[in-house]
Parts: sequence; structure tokens; C-alpha cells
Amino acid sequence: MRGWRCAHGQVAPAPPMPEIRAGDDAGFAIVVQWPSVANATAYVVELGEAGSSHTERFIRSVPMQAAGLVELRIGGLRPAGGPGRQYVAQVRSVTACGCESEPSPPGYSQPMGAAAPMQQQPQQQQPQQ
Repeated sequence: MRGWRCAHGQVAPAPPMPEIRAGDDAGFAIVVQWPSVANATAYVVELGEAGSSHTERFIRSVPMQAAGLVELRIGGLRPAGGPGRQYVAQVRSVTACGCESEPSPPGYSQPMGAAAPMQQQPQQQQPQQ
């Protein structure tokens, strides 16, 4: 599909850029959030780690309160990188005929994952006077 109208004549605008935030401190869950799009019956979220060519697709039905923000919580992630990795997501709207819009601009997460705990240095004692 090119543009905002599908082959069946349905209006299928691309959603705005999504926001991605951590769903937990370890980076094994994230929350993807974006503004709803008129005429969408569902959304497809394409998620991957920044710098990787591998993505996974998740389908989100349109929530009951169709206006406002749409949110998808994704858990059970198995990140390949260590602490500091980033996720990237693009969202597509799906029309009643099943056509998908062009993807949204990519949204990037902040660096995620728990950092390794810092080892404490032994405290040096001050000489007594």
C-alpha cells in the first residue's frame, strides 16, 4: 500500500511515532504507546532491538475507548545485548478490509536493562591523630 488509501478504497493513515518505555527494571518487558488512528480496526506493532534486522510482529485490537492513546505491553523479552540496549518499534493501522497502513516513523526506547551492580571499594581508614 502506498499513501493513505488502500486498494479497497479504505482510509488507512499511518499512526504517529510510538513511545517506548520500560515495563520492568531488567528490560524484559516494555510498553509501546501511540495515539489512536481513525478507521483502524487493529494495529500491528513491529518490535526489534536497535541495530538488529530481526523484528517481531504483535497484533493489538482497537480498545473499547477508541479515542486517545493505545498501549501494548510486551513481556518475556529475551534481549541479546547486555545493559544499555535499545528497542525500536513501528506501528501500522489495520483497516476493516485487513489492509495495513504504511509504518509509523520508528520510535526508540531509552537504553534499558539493569546495569551490573558496582562493586564496593574497601573503605580506607583515616589515620587517627
